[in-house]
Amino acid sequence: MELENIEKNQTVTEWLNFIDEYFAHRCPYKLSDEEKKELKQDAVIKLIEKYEKIKNSKSPKWYIHTICRNTTIDYIKSQARHGRILHYHQSL
Repeated sequence: MELENIEKNQTVTEWLNFIDEYFAHRCPYKLSDEEKKELKQDAVIKLIEKYEKIKNSKSPKWYIHTICRNTTIDYIKSQARHGRILHYHQSL
């Protein structure tokens, strides 16, 4: 039982590191540090909610990448609806 918990903690830590890496280097949108922090928190909540699906996925990192990407897109759409979109655009 304890070995299972250790493996679970290592897996979750790896996934959290992947979320940090996405928002630090892979996110194709220009976001402030505060926005990135907020989006990381949202992505972690979704990771917790979908833990079982991610764990059983053949490609958990791709699943998490999709969560991060969709969280970011949803945020940008929300900002656009409220007329607050000023500096978001995809970089090359």
